Amino acid sequence: RLVLDRQSLQLRYILANILCDRADFEQALRTDEEVVAAQRDLLGEHHPHTLITAAGLGRDLRALGRYADARKLDEQTVAAWVEYFGEDYPRTLNAQNNLATSLRMAGEVRAARDRSRQVYDRAMLIVGRTHTLTLTAGTNFGRDLREAGEYDESITLLRDILARHRAVLGDSAPRTYGAMTNLAVSERSAGRSGE
Repeated sequence: RLVLDRQSLQLRYILANILCDRADFEQALRTDEEVVAAQRDLLGEHHPHTLITAAGLGRDLRALGRYADARKLDEQTVAAWVEYFGEDYPRTLNAQNNLATSLRMAGEVRAARDRSRQVYDRAMLIVGRTHTLTLTAGTNFGRDLREAGEYDESITLLRDILARHRAVLGDSAPRTYGAMTNLAVSERSAGRSGE
């Protein structure tokens, strides 16, 4: 029964991800809230499935503009990952990345930049230059550098991140296009609209 209940909750978590991808943020939030509550009862507050769903709940809150709520939840989730799984665990780095996103969206650009730098540096050491976690962290760090007005450093980093996306995923991958767009915004922000 425990295994079946756990799997059922995992499927509902996946459904919430699909709802979010379809921009049905209110329904995704309700689903993730229900799943997190049930997972806390069934598995405990610090079980990986509970913490992963909490990350989805934070995403839902950000999508609905509830940045303070998202930040608070992300801080709790980061603390749990660090305490129970360590700072170098990849899911801990994902949680740190989510917190940086919440900080950015709440307008705390320097705090977001500093957090993103830590995530990027740790990801480079732990999973390597071309892992998707590192590429995501580098993309976010480049965005945070731009938001903090550090255009040259942002452009340098994002050019490198784009090259790594191309090497790993190819020129026509959606993530590569995202890296190109991010670089283009930094170029334009630096007054280099021709580039």
